[in-house]
Amino acid sequence: MSLSENNQTAFLIALNAQVEDCAKKTASAVFSKDPSATLSYPPNCELTPAETAALKQTAHSVHLESALRKLIADSGANGLFGALSLIDGVSDPDKKFGKWSGVVLDDLNADEDSHRDMLHDAFFDAYWNWRKLRPEKKWKLDIYEGK
Repeated sequence: MSLSENNQTAFLIALNAQVEDCAKKTASAVFSKDPSATLSYPPNCELTPAETAALKQTAHSVHLESALRKLIADSGANGLFGALSLIDGVSDPDKKFGKWSGVVLDDLNADEDSHRDMLHDAFFDAYWNWRKLRPEKKWKLDIYEGK
């Protein structure tokens, strides 16, 4: 079975809507009292006091917020495009990430048991594996000081 045209359309439109919604919320957060309040990735994330102070020095303008929305949306869309390329089988993860045989995105059969492992649940936990493998060791997204 493959992904139906209706599901593909709804899925891709929903992804585009989420990219725009996230970009809008994040760009607005830059100018808020507590920019860290909207952060959800990675686990154990927040802005340092120096980062928060730097953002507070940024003067709000409609044009700057618009530019930030576009940059953030581009970043989010590029990440999703990469994920979709993995699902489509036109790219492969780096071999150091583990054994890979490909994946398939299928319609859910109404007769199938919907109790299965959920990728969105495992996503945040996988950050810690990525953190160990990432090439840029002197900088990180989280505030965890352990190894």
